[in-house]
Amino acid sequence: FQSPDRTMAKPKSELDFTHFISIDFGTSGCGLAVSTNVDPNNIHVYSDWVASKVAIKCPAVLLLNDEGSFEAFGDKALRNYEAKSGLLRPDKANQYYLFYRFKMHLYNQNLTRSFKVKAANGRELPAIDVIAITLEHLKGLILKKIDEQVKHPNRKIQWILTVPAIWSPAAKQIMREAATKAGLGDGEDIIKLVLEPEAAAMRCLKEISQLKAVKDETSHYLLADCGGGTVDIVVHKLTRKPSSEVSIEEIHKAHGGAYGGFAVNDEFEKMLQRLFLLSAEELTDIKETYHRQWTKMVATDFEVAKCSINPTKTHEMFTIRIPPLLCKRIEKLKSKTIAQLVEGYKRQDVVWDEENNDLVIPYGTMVSFFTPVIARIGAVIDDILQKPECKPVKTILLVGGFAESDLLFKNIETKYSSLKISVKRSTEPWLAVLKGAIVFSHHNRIHSRIMSQTLGIEMYETFKPGVHNENKKVTEDGKVFCKNRFSKFVEVNESVKISKTFEHTYIPVSDKIDKYRINIYGCSLSNADYVDDHGCYLVGYIDVEVPKYDPDACREIRVVMQVSGTEIEVSAYTCIASCQDLHLFLDLLVDRYEVKEVKDYTCN
Repeated sequence: FQSPDRTMAKPKSELDFTHFISIDFGTSGCGLAVSTNVDPNNIHVYSDWVASKVAIKCPAVLLLNDEGSFEAFGDKALRNYEAKSGLLRPDKANQYYLFYRFKMHLYNQNLTRSFKVKAANGRELPAIDVIAITLEHLKGLILKKIDEQVKHPNRKIQWILTVPAIWSPAAKQIMREAATKAGLGDGEDIIKLVLEPEAAAMRCLKEISQLKAVKDETSHYLLADCGGGTVDIVVHKLTRKPSSEVSIEEIHKAHGGAYGGFAVNDEFEKMLQRLFLLSAEELTDIKETYHRQWTKMVATDFEVAKCSINPTKTHEMFTIRIPPLLCKRIEKLKSKTIAQLVEGYKRQDVVWDEENNDLVIPYGTMVSFFTPVIARIGAVIDDILQKPECKPVKTILLVGGFAESDLLFKNIETKYSSLKISVKRSTEPWLAVLKGAIVFSHHNRIHSRIMSQTLGIEMYETFKPGVHNENKKVTEDGKVFCKNRFSKFVEVNESVKISKTFEHTYIPVSDKIDKYRINIYGCSLSNADYVDDHGCYLVGYIDVEVPKYDPDACREIRVVMQVSGTEIEVSAYTCIASCQDLHLFLDLLVDRYEVKEVKDYTCN
């Protein structure tokens, strides 16, 4: 077994590449940027989107036809879908796939290679295919733009994809395999994944260094990457060396959750559910049956209103058009008119404009959609700042598209001003990750990371009465072992230097077996002794072969982990008959419910 292309399979010096292209693949929007080896610090942001020649990002909306082939992306996908749906019968319109916010499907999920994402109408396709089609389209756009400028006969590209720091290793592998399927790693090109908050930190390094609170030789700051889907929060210690170089150490593991800008949209949807007295089943049915109308109402109309809210204009009113088809469906379900439903709503500040089919929402109600989301972000920051290692933090830096919100910024600034913590918003917060990914590729200053989980492998160990669990006792070839032992390589909250590797050597339990499956486990705790203890979960596996038993044969299995990078690198080496190492990679996209217990395992 060997998983698809990995960065380490084609090592290159940064000097080998002619172009560095970053793809900020976001929940709400996608961005593209490029620099060259001639002038690596001159980063060009792609702005030639169809909807606007000056837009720096394109809405992350994908339209596919009934065969699952590409139709359109971004604003054009929404327009084309609306046009096609308006011309076709409902049953024909449902043959299209409109994917919106599909990146969020990879967060906090039990992911396998066959994992599917749901389109607006409820139809599903494999996540890897949907992402690959998107990346292939974005690849075509940026390469066309590059060729319009200067054609390079020996072009070699480092493709840099940004991923949330709070994503699981399996989610990162889906992105890598989708990128490979999209052709990003073809030929001399390679794919590199970069954590979004770290990319932003590299982009904002100059700003961070100039802040009053971080003028000391060693200083601490909290960076919150507030995107459309998730909020990624990291805490760094910045150290200035005598040579004027800067190194960054992560001092608290990345934290966050699904409370980005779209969580505000979700609060609006909850209000509509209460307003129209809809059950969860009725709401789902309406969203899937009238997906075109619902998507336009929430993804376009409400999004525009949300982004325009200004804390200084407290008397402003916002209008959201409720499509006539939605009104008719709701009125039929509830045997009441929309006007009657709005009239009976306990919040009397929401008004129904029947003539224009508009829901009129005052400033205070719009703010209420933000309130629980901002509160969740503040609660996470509070929790982090209470940790002893985070006490020295005197600066909070907000980046990401959601950080553009003045409402979010003012709330966070006010909350922490009394604690004498300076809250800043980066210059061009929406570009911090996109541009920072290229800066990271050229000048990575991250020195160490904090482990988000304990990692190790399942193994057999010589049974020790009084030490091991009696229920774990097994006999193999006349020897007594303890099964399911958790052989740890690294523990949660441990600080690990970049590029550091951990290595353990194991030998087969039985002389009769020459094929093994090495199961790699993770755990949210540090004190697990067995792989089925509370908090433990299967991360992935490696299948290996060792020589058949011979008194003179080397049957050792050497397992090497590099865990401090963007991705977990686990390699297994076995001495085969030719005495050469067999180098295998970890597969993270296994089905957790089908993996069988490995009885003929390994023991050190």
